[in-house]
Amino acid sequence: MPVPISEEKNPLKLFEIACSNPAPEMLEQFLLMVKHLYQYQIFQLILDLTATEISEKLLSFKLCDQRFFDLDAGNCKTIYGNSINQLFNRIRSRNKYQITIKKLSYDVIIHEMAHVIEKEVMINLQEFMGLISDDLGEAPTSIGLKQVVEQIFFTELKLYPEDQKPSELFARYFQILCLSKEISGLSSTGGYKLEQALTYFSNTTTWVNSVCKFNIISITDSQISTLSSQFLKKTEEVEHKWSEQKATSIHGPGPKNWGNIITSIKSDYFK
Repeated sequence: MPVPISEEKNPLKLFEIACSNPAPEMLEQFLLMVKHLYQYQIFQLILDLTATEISEKLLSFKLCDQRFFDLDAGNCKTIYGNSINQLFNRIRSRNKYQITIKKLSYDVIIHEMAHVIEKEVMINLQEFMGLISDDLGEAPTSIGLKQVVEQIFFTELKLYPEDQKPSELFARYFQILCLSKEISGLSSTGGYKLEQALTYFSNTTTWVNSVCKFNIISITDSQISTLSSQFLKKTEEVEHKWSEQKATSIHGPGPKNWGNIITSIKSDYFK
């Protein structure tokens, strides 16, 4: 029997109230996409911790149409400071975040959320770098996956300073999962399946589902996680309604290679 969802801990409601003065059609599309992502267990960790940050008034979203002169499709502003952690009833150093989404795309949304998670969770990025480097050392069996991996993890990453690459690699692991056919559907550019991506990044995926998962759960509101579990489905059971998810058509054409325009979190980016 489904657990009654209270408005206070309802993950989707939290995402809704976190959006400041959005255009109604953009908000509706954003919530549809968040709900779609929530069906996949690999994204539950990110979404639940993001919802937890929202519930503690530490994170907000700004949805706005991407203009032709915009150089990025999304970014995350970090505001450093102290606040009361209501979940654990203690004062600790907490950051506040504002995620701006200019182009509604699954990989843009997850990429920016992943940057927040990487900032909030105790993640050993050097350990992560070793694992994902091992994965990237092998050639993908899927031609589509190979092309996207080359673009996102090699061509585009060359543009980033060395000190930003670990953070970018973390966000781009989740980004490339979102570019699979099951997630992005008609707007998928690689034509590969989610399972192929998870298998290719086998070392990274194992680490995310063990070490990273434990660290994220430790600071996530358990009530939010319990409620969001009702959205989870097996990949083959997910019902695709691509007519409701025309993210690349209702807000203009926009760039096709998202990695070229996704901006990583920088402490001085908004100064």
